[in-house]
Amino acid sequence: MTTSQTLGRAGFLKNQNIARQLAFIAIVAVIGFLAVAGVDLINHERINAAQAQFDEGFQGHLANTETALAFHETRSAANAFLADHREISVDEHAKALAATLAGLAKLHDIHSEAEMKDVITKLEKTVQAYGEKFSAVAASQRQIGLTPQDGLLGALRTSVHQIETRIEGVSDDRLSTLMLTLRRHEKDFLARSDETYATKLYASFADFGKAVDVARSLNSAEKTEIRALADAYLSDFRKVVVATAEIKKVVAVLDELSLATRPYFDQVREDGLKDLSEGQAAVANIGSQTQIIMNATMAIVGILVVLLVWVIARGISQPVVAMTNAMSALAHGNKDTVIPGTGYGNEIGAMASAVQVFKDNLIKADALAAEQLAEQKAKEARAEQVSTRTASFDGVIKVALNTVTSAGQQLQGSAPAMQATAEETNAQSAAHSRDRQFYRRAARFGRAAASSAAQP
Repeated sequence: MTTSQTLGRAGFLKNQNIARQLAFIAIVAVIGFLAVAGVDLINHERINAAQAQFDEGFQGHLANTETALAFHETRSAANAFLADHREISVDEHAKALAATLAGLAKLHDIHSEAEMKDVITKLEKTVQAYGEKFSAVAASQRQIGLTPQDGLLGALRTSVHQIETRIEGVSDDRLSTLMLTLRRHEKDFLARSDETYATKLYASFADFGKAVDVARSLNSAEKTEIRALADAYLSDFRKVVVATAEIKKVVAVLDELSLATRPYFDQVREDGLKDLSEGQAAVANIGSQTQIIMNATMAIVGILVVLLVWVIARGISQPVVAMTNAMSALAHGNKDTVIPGTGYGNEIGAMASAVQVFKDNLIKADALAAEQLAEQKAKEARAEQVSTRTASFDGVIKVALNTVTSAGQQLQGSAPAMQATAEETNAQSAAHSRDRQFYRRAARFGRAAASSAAQP
């Protein structure tokens, strides 16, 4: 992979400083955290909705169970009243009925579906009708008598005691036997509320009337008195039979109303169990989905952070390595090396620019050294040239001096001959002397120039 390919991977990060690149990692981590928190918040709302459904189902099921139990206690109190005819059973029935209606009102508040509200309303009306019918039963039973001394039973007991008292003094076994038969049928009817025993009593009563008519131990006035007492007894018994029959009818209606409540209770119970099951399943499902989504979100965020760290690390390390290689190449004299990262707008770019300046200065220094070397060589060449010329000039001067010296010696040898021309010679000698001084000065100047040129 080339340096340019490596650096090209940095992308837009090459114009971001390192601190900002590191901030990108923090930003991605924060965004990931917010994403996880958002997912958790959304799913928390979903779990709350599912939990509300579960709670509604649980509360509905609990309230329905309590209400059904309260209605069962109502039925138990009603049956107890029909069996023992005690006012305490009526009070217990009233409490259980109030608890049942309160439970139905609670179910109204728990269930929000229109269909279930309609079912609960129907159930409530049925229970209210049941309560009204039981009130009618209680009223009828009070009319009959809660004890043998009360109501129609008390009147019936008084009538039968009057008859028994009246025939005690009559020595007639048939009348006594028939009276016992009447009392047995009466008690059987009161115990079982079976009209068969009432029919038997009516038949026995007819026999009793005939027995009174044929009784020899009774005079006409006594017979009339006993018949009147018997008619009063029969009238009271018929009232008891009618009231008992009415109670039986109302009790049958109570049974029907009780049976009518079962489908409603079952429907409310099934709806509560359904909401309970669906809510529980929804909570479990949403919890599982939440875990999966959060794990996936954290995995994605983790991958993004690792990828970003990898990209940023490579975007920092590889340019630094590339610049290190470039500096090593420069150190080995390869000035054609391209400095990587100069186009970065961050610390890497600043480092690359510094290396580029180093490279440029190195090239300039080499160029300056080459220029100075060329200049040195030119100075040395000039100095050598001056030295050569000076030496040549000294040779010429020496030849000239030798010539002059030789000529002087010849002149001294021929002094007499040359006396005439002495003055002319002296003048020429003075002229040559000035020329010699001139050439000597020129030679010293040339040597000084050569010496200066030789110094660096």
